[in-house]
Amino acid sequence: MNDRRNDNKAALSWLLLLGLGVAAFWFLGRTQPIEVVTQTVDAQRLGPCADCGGTGIIETRQTCSQCNGSGKSTWKMGARGRGLSNHPPPCLPCGGTGSVMAPTDCPRCRGTGQISAATAARQTTRAGLSPWERVLAFFQVTPELNPAPQQQPDGAYPLLEKYLELWAGASAPIALKWSEPRQQGGDWIVRALVEGANSAGARLERPVEFMVRNREVIGARFL
Repeated sequence: MNDRRNDNKAALSWLLLLGLGVAAFWFLGRTQPIEVVTQTVDAQRLGPCADCGGTGIIETRQTCSQCNGSGKSTWKMGARGRGLSNHPPPCLPCGGTGSVMAPTDCPRCRGTGQISAATAARQTTRAGLSPWERVLAFFQVTPELNPAPQQQPDGAYPLLEKYLELWAGASAPIALKWSEPRQQGGDWIVRALVEGANSAGARLERPVEFMVRNREVIGARFL
């Protein structure tokens, strides 16, 4: 009788350890790896222009019209120091640089925001299968094909943050705040408030909307 009780306790202990192991693996192995993929879209379709992100507008550096590129201003009547022509004040609109960033039509898509996909490949980010999902797939449990973008405890989305780096390039802004994902048709929509610097170094905040389908970012745009 005692031997049977001991056997039952041992079996229960093993089941408990197995359950704890599965739970730990699920918790630690659910993070999806982020992959950067390069795509070429069908020539019969139009896709968002990679240079302007589908907005049709880019910012280019242009000569400041206020100072004609000199970076210098003129003394106002009655201002102190007027007459010191060798030391004129800096131009305020351009901060003394002689140039400003101004919006202009994107030359690649001619301001339409769309471009024939056959003319260019684009990079995007994709969420791969997590270790937990791979185990489920091994046991023929099909992982969800179009899940909501995976969110970290601090509210960030690794899939979208990596895409933001690709999309904005070296001047990638910082995401300050993320919204909860919402589904629109077959796409997941996530908005973020991002902060970046303009040509004068001032910090600007702008909302951005990301679109995700089948674990892959299909586009983003400034709102």
